[in-house]
Amino acid sequence: MVIRTSTEHVSELRKSIRRLPQEQVSEFLEQVIDGNGSRNFGTLRSECLNRLRINKMEYANVLTDQPSVKGFDRTFPYSDEAQLMIEYVKEKGYHEWADMLIDPACGAGHIAIGCPLKDRHAVRVALDASSRALEFTAINRYCNGTDMMIGLNDVGDGLSQWDHSEAQRILFMANMPFAPDPCATNGFLPMASSSDERGSKHTLLALRAFKEFAHGLTDGRAARAIVLVYTIFDEAADRYDLVEQARRLFPGRVSWEFLNDTKVWRINGVKSFPNPMPLELMAERANCRFDVADSRREHARRSYESLAERLKKEGWSHLACGILDIEL
Repeated sequence: MVIRTSTEHVSELRKSIRRLPQEQVSEFLEQVIDGNGSRNFGTLRSECLNRLRINKMEYANVLTDQPSVKGFDRTFPYSDEAQLMIEYVKEKGYHEWADMLIDPACGAGHIAIGCPLKDRHAVRVALDASSRALEFTAINRYCNGTDMMIGLNDVGDGLSQWDHSEAQRILFMANMPFAPDPCATNGFLPMASSSDERGSKHTLLALRAFKEFAHGLTDGRAARAIVLVYTIFDEAADRYDLVEQARRLFPGRVSWEFLNDTKVWRINGVKSFPNPMPLELMAERANCRFDVADSRREHARRSYESLAERLKKEGWSHLACGILDIEL
């Protein structure tokens, strides 16, 4: 596997890497980038990557945090959901339709960099509320030679401030599998995974931002949002919480793609249960050494068990994963 960057970008890449609070990155830089601007990752010593990982995607190689990195601001380490979304977009032909791609919660840039677009002049925009995530995105932009805009933005503050005046067909791709977290403050999950008790807070903020954005579109311009979500699910009534809320915001314009073949609820880096998953299995997250400190493990188990009981009393039975496809 080779990451390439033009030599004119090396100084910018070096600045970005130095801002990451990791002791190994200077050695990583020296070994990845040589005088020709490329280096095979097989030459790297394993200790250089003990806090970094490279996700190999079909159209990009993406540097991000290892799952074992501690801290609320850990950048999302995984690429499988992003790859699912890219495959869905390709199946629907949206990658041939769009002349602007906006990822409002980009993490390390898996989608904004890794999604192929037929229009070689299409504009790519990567936004995130985490400055740490955007440092990774900046590195990955240079390493993959991707021309794109990067900006610090909380989706709760809206999206209209980003210049999209030249675009006619705007595709939002938002990877938002935020998990229910029983603690509103000092939760058990990192920022890139944590939400409220229903797992819907950040997704609803994004949906409302999309709605506000769509109101500003002039005649002849179009936008579509593809959003991967976790949602609580009532199996008996075949009701999905976030699907219902999306359809209230966008009547008649929401399709729901339930992901039959994917698993959910990652424990120690592995999605462990079939989709949908009974809510009582949320308590298994307490066994995740990446997310829950040993001292909080029993507290996490009890908290998730109590959350499952509260949600079940409201009529919800499972946690499900799928894709919202919204014509804005």
